[in-house]
Amino acid sequence: MQECPCGSRKTLTNCCAVIHQQHRAASTAEQLMRARYTAFVIGNSDFIIDTYHSSCHAEQEREHILDAIDIKWLKLEIIATELDTSAETAFVEFKAWYMEGEQLQHMHERSRFLQEETKQGHCWRYIDGTPPKNSPAINRSSSKPGRNDPCPCYSGKKHKKCCGA
Repeated sequence: MQECPCGSRKTLTNCCAVIHQQHRAASTAEQLMRARYTAFVIGNSDFIIDTYHSSCHAEQEREHILDAIDIKWLKLEIIATELDTSAETAFVEFKAWYMEGEQLQHMHERSRFLQEETKQGHCWRYIDGTPPKNSPAINRSSSKPGRNDPCPCYSGKKHKKCCGA
């Protein structure tokens, strides 16, 4: 069984796939964040578009979303979550690691999620994200890992057996 890319250590079938089938199953913004990341990894563009807040008009950004799906996503690291006192807004700070050519990169963002009434009921929706204070949104690593170096995605494997394969 395939491990879920979100880092939960559960199988994909018992984790994010449940949310991909029924968006309402994400009871927290963090669960939705993990499911959105997994959708990027497995190429589920419809889920990504469907989980944007309606005010974002994500369908108009389909080409940009498809470009982001083509990236080799490696790892999701959740740094912090915060629920606004109204319980209608939540924030998830994360780093998403990926390879761009031979370079390891990461995107660091503080995403904002809002509750929105949908056909499926009351659901969390992604609205926007900003780089956290004192952090660039994208970190371009300067050195290429060697074949026998530990993989920079923190998998614990050698680079040649992991992302360098």
